[in-house]
Amino acid sequence: MRVHGFKLTLLFLSLVVLHGSTFGRFASQRSDSNIKVKGMVRDDAGGSLPKATITFSSKKLEKKAASNDDGTFELDLPAGTYRVVAKTEGCRQFKLKELHAQSVRPILLNITVKCLATPIHE
Repeated sequence: MRVHGFKLTLLFLSLVVLHGSTFGRFASQRSDSNIKVKGMVRDDAGGSLPKATITFSSKKLEKKAASNDDGTFELDLPAGTYRVVAKTEGCRQFKLKELHAQSVRPILLNITVKCLATPIHE
């Protein structure tokens, strides 16, 4: 009986070690992988804003994206917490203090900026 109990204990410990190493491998893959961030930059009237610059800053890095002709943007970020600033000519800056990029799913970040009214000359 002692041998049988020892084998069961050994089998249990082997499963725990195997499970732990598998979990550790998945956890490390998740922290090393990039998170896709995509979205659209619009003005306060709902129009898309091409050529806006979106800057993602953390303690470790700074990454920039530019919105396309239809106002959309997309980039990959390492997992982390970022400050986001969007700029485009004629509009106020958009600021987001914290964007938590932790998920394995893509993050949808739609940005609306207040643009200055253009004076009408008659």
